[in-house]
Amino acid sequence: MPPRPPKDPATIGSFAELRAHYKVLYGMLEDCHKMKGMTHEALRYRTDEARGAKDEAKKAKRQVVTMTKSQHAKSKEKSSAAYASVAATTLIIFYQVVEVSGGWGKWESLFQHEAVIGVLQVAIGTVLAAAMRPLH
Repeated sequence: MPPRPPKDPATIGSFAELRAHYKVLYGMLEDCHKMKGMTHEALRYRTDEARGAKDEAKKAKRQVVTMTKSQHAKSKEKSSAAYASVAATTLIIFYQVVEVSGGWGKWESLFQHEAVIGVLQVAIGTVLAAAMRPLH
């Protein structure tokens, strides 16, 4: 008997040969059913995985905040204003400490000039901004 059943049933010679071919065909059918079940199980698992990934992407997309250029500029403006005000406050406190401790001495005219005060304020603001950058 050949390993595969013939395509034409007229070529089968006896009932015993027909039974043998039936057993082979039935075994092949069971194998196909098992493979179909395993394929559906794998597809179901992959579908659940894909749906989970899609849900996670939706959640992440909801959490991401998109800012317009004007909103970004406003937020930068607020942080710049905060650094400038902290720098000005720090400079005022420093000047008051120097005044209480005896003044500037012969350097008073230099440190009372507007340009020096402005440079010191910008320098303090820049140092504060650089120090706060890792915290953002």
